[in-house]
Amino acid sequence: AGVVQQHMNDHPGKAGYFNLRFRAKGMAPRLVASAANVRSRRLGLPYGDQGLLISHTLLDRIGGIPELPLMEDVALARLLRGRLLPLDAVALTSADRYQSRGWLRQSCRNLSTLVRYLLGADPQKLAERYRN
Repeated sequence: AGVVQQHMNDHPGKAGYFNLRFRAKGMAPRLVASAANVRSRRLGLPYGDQGLLISHTLLDRIGGIPELPLMEDVALARLLRGRLLPLDAVALTSADRYQSRGWLRQSCRNLSTLVRYLLGADPQKLAERYRN
């Protein structure tokens, strides 16, 4: 709780997110996590599995969490543009989906879904396709 409390004290008007790490060993989990961490830092688009830390005040100020069947974390990150900081801590995330579908295949699927969303695709259709 130290890093979280420190962030909230030092940056009350900013949201935070954790660096991603998978509960899996090997090169693929490290590469995928590294790519996600670069995406988060460079594009300001952390995903929910990285753990978004946001105060009630800031959440109210941006209008709350968008009600979407998929990509709500990306929509939230876009609302927070310029108010997102990486925390000096790690979120350990399940690798089950990657391990069952394949690291490259799931990474490509995630990237494709993100790009289609950013280009204006219907989140409901994206969710249906993503979950099948």
